[in-house]
Amino acid sequence: ANEFNHFFATVGSNIQEKLNITAEPPSLPETGFEFKYETEDTVRKLIARIRTDVATGNDSVNAKLLKDAIDTITPSITQLVNLSYETRTFPDKMKEAIVRPLFKKEDKEKPEYYRPVSILPVVSKVFERSATNQLMAYLEENQLLSTTQHAYRRRHSTITCLADLMDEIRRR
Repeated sequence: ANEFNHFFATVGSNIQEKLNITAEPPSLPETGFEFKYETEDTVRKLIARIRTDVATGNDSVNAKLLKDAIDTITPSITQLVNLSYETRTFPDKMKEAIVRPLFKKEDKEKPEYYRPVSILPVVSKVFERSATNQLMAYLEENQLLSTTQHAYRRRHSTITCLADLMDEIRRR
């Protein structure tokens, strides 16, 4: 467990060091980012989008239960999300994850052939998606994303990433 932890805790900084990439951060707009309160309708849509086959976190609330209780639970979850934005805190219980190493390929004895999977409470996915949607909208509106950013963007995918890569290879 300690070997897995050390590998996963240092992999990002090790890659960054090897790539030796330095870039100037984009200039920020005059008005900073602020989370906006969510409506019950938006939270209902976020709950409805959760896949029912996702793993259950340490709170034992599964996605099917959340979706089955959507009418009852939406007002409370909306209040929790908005309270989180208002107080600028994320509930500690939503941060607790079950972390499992998932084998990728080759040598099962080496930690580099595993990837960590964090199983969080299903309710935290509503918070996550709400925050991601708002943050991405802000970044796109203010043109703060690199043209090479494909994840989490509308009309971008692995296919657009591959097309950009192929164009780059052809230009060289």
